Amino acid sequence: MLKSLKSLNGLISAVAIVLSAAAPTVSATPDPNTWVSSGGVDSGSCTRANPCATFAFALSASPAGGEIDCVDAGSYGVLTIAKSITIDCGAQAGGVWNTSGNGITINSSSAIVVLRNLTIAGAGTGTNGISITDAASVTLDNVSIRGQSASGVSFTPALASKLIVRNSSVQGSGTFGILSQPSAALSPPAAVTVSDSTFAGNGLAGMKVRSSSWATVVNSLFLGNLTNGVISENIGAGLAPTLYLERVVCSGNDVGAYANGGKIYMSNTVITNNASFGLRFNRGGNIYQQNTGNVCIGNGISNYCSSPV
Repeated sequence: MLKSLKSLNGLISAVAIVLSAAAPTVSATPDPNTWVSSGGVDSGSCTRANPCATFAFALSASPAGGEIDCVDAGSYGVLTIAKSITIDCGAQAGGVWNTSGNGITINSSSAIVVLRNLTIAGAGTGTNGISITDAASVTLDNVSIRGQSASGVSFTPALASKLIVRNSSVQGSGTFGILSQPSAALSPPAAVTVSDSTFAGNGLAGMKVRSSSWATVVNSLFLGNLTNGVISENIGAGLAPTLYLERVVCSGNDVGAYANGGKIYMSNTVITNNASFGLRFNRGGNIYQQNTGNVCIGNGISNYCSSPV
């Protein structure tokens, strides 16, 4: 009996060895996330344990569709994005300090880009905080842009593209908080959606929408911009620009809302304390009020709120 048990145990051990040798080797799936840190070094694969120093190097180490995260607070350098990527600094005060040129440039028509929890500071000498010359879609989520000499966001796609801005702010730009101006006549137009955001103290307008772009703005503030709160301007190329305002406040600008050849639709919107005009029309532009919830009060020359249409 003892001899039989020994033989059985030997057989089981032999079978286990054979099965172990025949088992396939499963390779580890690469981590799609790369990391940057204020104490990082631009080498290797930018892992959490060995982070890199700049967004640009981390981007080169990231697969298309991957994500770059921040270990700690820091300025991680300007970069150009030509593939799908997410950059998210989470609770860290991470971002870009661009004292010249653009902070972030996006120039791939197929790229899906998400920028989240970032600060982009131009010190008054940077050009654009974010320049989008082509992309499938760009989402800005909790992004703060300030001190650019041109625009906070310059959106000039050559193909139909989407820009989504939420929980963000643009302050102190030399020209526009957001400029949407496609570089070609587009149909369908480029689409901009803004929600829960603030545009303050920009030189020419909080937001300017030009031909071949349509924009929707919800629950947002346009405060103290030196010329216009918002402007819809037709420059004659492609579809006329259209701007929809829902639960928006335009206050402390020179002009609250300006339809310069374009269309503006307003609903539940407050136009107040603007130095010259609450609402201004020019070159066949129109402002259509969708309900009786709009308020125009305390503006310098015109408090005009037309009947709803």
